[in-house]
Amino acid sequence: MKEFTWKIVEVNAQAGTMVVEYTYNDMSSAYNIPMPGFGEDLGEWVKVYAPVADWDRMDQIFADVQAGMHGTGTIEQAPDVVATEQPNVVGSWQEEYLRALIYQILEEIRESQV
Repeated sequence: MKEFTWKIVEVNAQAGTMVVEYTYNDMSSAYNIPMPGFGEDLGEWVKVYAPVADWDRMDQIFADVQAGMHGTGTIEQAPDVVATEQPNVVGSWQEEYLRALIYQILEEIRESQV
């Protein structure tokens, strides 16, 4: 269970939005959320839009990271995917349409490479 407080700090009635400041574990963050409809419970409405995922992240234990740390890295790129000459498409008329479209595109590519 997460206990938090909230306060509406700004209302834009024309846009139907409001800025709510949520405070959890002595950390405050403001979020722009929609205004509730007539008859909605304001407390429940604000709770629905509470940034629980952000709070879960704040509760994690993080690695020891310091400003100025640096390093190098490499990324292996996946090889380019090459379209096959015979796409395996069977079934309904949509699939037949896709097959014809694929063949047309393959022909255009083949012609442009000549």
